Amino acid sequence: MLRSIASFCYRITRALWAYLLGKPINLIRLNYGTVGSDDVRIARKFLYNRQLDQDQVVEAFEKEFSQVTGCRYSYSFLKGRVALSACLHALDLKPGDQVLIPAFTCVAVANACWVLDLQLRFCDIELDSFGLCFESFSDRLEKHPGIKAVIIQHTFGLVCRDFDKLLDACRKEGISIIEDCCHATGASYRGKKLGNFGDLAYYSSERSKVFSTYQGGIAVTNDDELAIKLRNYQASMNYPSRRLTKAYLRSYIWGYYNLGHPYRKITGPISNLFLARSTRRYLTAKESIQREPPTNYFLRMPGPLAAIGLNQLKKLDDHISIRRLTSKRWFTWCQENELQAPTVIPESEPVFLRFPVLTDRSRKEDRAWAALLGVEVGVWFKSYLHPVDFHLFNCPNAEKAIRCCINFPTLE
Repeated sequence: MLRSIASFCYRITRALWAYLLGKPINLIRLNYGTVGSDDVRIARKFLYNRQLDQDQVVEAFEKEFSQVTGCRYSYSFLKGRVALSACLHALDLKPGDQVLIPAFTCVAVANACWVLDLQLRFCDIELDSFGLCFESFSDRLEKHPGIKAVIIQHTFGLVCRDFDKLLDACRKEGISIIEDCCHATGASYRGKKLGNFGDLAYYSSERSKVFSTYQGGIAVTNDDELAIKLRNYQASMNYPSRRLTKAYLRSYIWGYYNLGHPYRKITGPISNLFLARSTRRYLTAKESIQREPPTNYFLRMPGPLAAIGLNQLKKLDDHISIRRLTSKRWFTWCQENELQAPTVIPESEPVFLRFPVLTDRSRKEDRAWAALLGVEVGVWFKSYLHPVDFHLFNCPNAEKAIRCCINFPTLE
C-alpha cells in the first residue's frame, strides 16, 4: 500500500512538472487505444455475473466476426496462437511436417507450430511492406521440398508486395495457405477482406491489436470440411476457469486506467491501489519457446471476453478510419524527415495497426527523441522471433528490419 501511494505521488508530480514545462502529459500509446469506458463497464458487469450463458455470447461474437471479415466460419479461442494451432490441426499436419513462416514475426507463431511438433522453415521478408519475399520463398521451396503449409503474415496490417505471386505459387505447388491477420482485422485487397485468400486465416484480439478483448484469437475459413475440423477442435476445449476469466477482466480494467484512460497519469496510480497487478498473466519467453503447451493454453474464448469483443467490433470501422487518417500524417512526416515509409500496394486498404518506418539503428536503440513527438515508439520486432533471442542466417532483409524498423501508434 505504501509503495502504491508513493507511486501515485511520484506520477502526479511528474505529470504536473511536464505540464508546467509545456511537455505532453500523456504519450500516445501503442496499446489499449481501442479500449473505452464502455468496454470497461462490460468487464465490470461480468466480474461477478454467474448467470452468463457463455455458449450464446460466444456464438453471437463469432457470427458478428464472420460478418465483419466476410468469412463463412469463425471459431474463437483464448489466444491468437491457439487459433493458429487450430488452423494447423485442421490441415491434418503431422509431427515433423514442414511449415514456412516469415523470419520477422512474433514467437507466438513459432510456439503454435512447436507445440504440435512441426518443423519450421524461415523465409526472408521484403522491406517495402515487411511481408514474405517471393524470391526467398522460391529459394526455400527449392531447398526444402515437401513444405506442407505457409503462413502469410500481413505485418502491421499491410498487404505484402508479393502477395499475388505467393498465392499463385502455393496453389501451383499444392501448399496450404494460412493468412496471419493478427495485425490486419478489417484490411482488404481488391475489394475483399484479408483472411479470404488462403485456405484458413487467424486473427488476434490481444491488447495490442486492431481490436482488443485483452486475450483472444479467432480461426476462420470458407471451406466446409476445414470448418468442421475447426469446430471439433474448439469443441474439444474447455472455457477458462472462472478465476482465470476474472483475472483477465481485472487486467483489462487495470490496463485501461493505466494505459488507455485520457487521465491515466491520475487513474493509473489509483487503480494500482485496488487492482492487483499480479492478476495479469502473460507467457514468458521461456514458455514461448518450449515444445510443450504452456499453462492455460488449449482453451476457448470465455463469454465475458466475447461480450467485450462484440462491443469492440461495433467501433472497428471508426477506429480503422482514424488509423488510416493518422497514417497519412506519418507519411508526410517521413517525407519531411527523409525516412523510408511502407509501401501500400495498388488496390489494397491496410489498417495500419502500427506505422512502420525504417531508420538508423541508433534511433531504435535510444528512443528518447520520440517524446518531442508525443508518442510511444514501438520496436516490433527486435528479433527474428520477437521478443526471444533467436538467430538465423540468410535473411538479410529481416536482419535489417530487426536493426532499423520502428513503428508509431495510429490510434489514441
